[in-house]
Amino acid sequence: MTERTLLATDLDGTLLRSDGSVSEATKDAIAELADNARTELVFVTGRPPMFLEGFAELTGHRGSVIAANGALVLDLATLIPSRIHSIPADTAERVMSELTRAHAAVEIRSMLAAPDGRFDRIVTVGPYSARDHVEQMWAKAADGWQIAKMVAVVDDSQHPDLFLGSVEGLLAGLVEATHSSHRVPIVELGPLGVTKGTTLADYAAELGIPSANVHAVGDMPNDLSMLEWAGHSYAVANAHPRVLSAAGTLLPANDADGVAGLIRRLLEP
Repeated sequence: MTERTLLATDLDGTLLRSDGSVSEATKDAIAELADNARTELVFVTGRPPMFLEGFAELTGHRGSVIAANGALVLDLATLIPSRIHSIPADTAERVMSELTRAHAAVEIRSMLAAPDGRFDRIVTVGPYSARDHVEQMWAKAADGWQIAKMVAVVDDSQHPDLFLGSVEGLLAGLVEATHSSHRVPIVELGPLGVTKGTTLADYAAELGIPSANVHAVGDMPNDLSMLEWAGHSYAVANAHPRVLSAAGTLLPANDADGVAGLIRRLLEP
């Protein structure tokens, strides 16, 4: 009996082309994969649910997506969560305080999820609006909403990698910090101990698929945890240098349909 395998792919910069589109070659490969009972497909992305609307139709994938860097597991067609990992409201308040103290003009975005599939976000800039941000978070928490992800953005005078390093030191022990942009100094913050890799590991275990049978492909530092966990790791040619160093196999770039080529290889008898 042939063992089942799992393909976990990032979206932006990996499966998606640079203009955000999905090529016909990629759509065709996903359709072929859907007809194959041997290999499962899951998208693993930093995107929160509000930026995944229409992706079932765009890609043809009708299965699951691990979103917000592992904080959420969703049905891609309905965006109803089957799992929510969250940042406690008191921790989020401390994050707000530390960030605004260190960076007066920082923009902070909080992504919130409700178990019934509703999603919302709060966006504020600087310390003067931070109190309002915190009050909104606590009010949402009282109504059962959970903080799945936070994002910190500063002006582009800072290099994204350097900004990530400073935030990691500032918020150590509070949240997980990562980033997924080559150009914009934006840091993504998630629940402590929750990454793309940890949630992918749980998802694969529920399917009964060991890490040795998992193929993971990505392009940015927020993908490193899943590439390090999976038995087979791939980077597209346009990937961040840290990802290129960590991956076991190099694929063609996102604009050259590297993931589509990988799918076809996995479908070979």
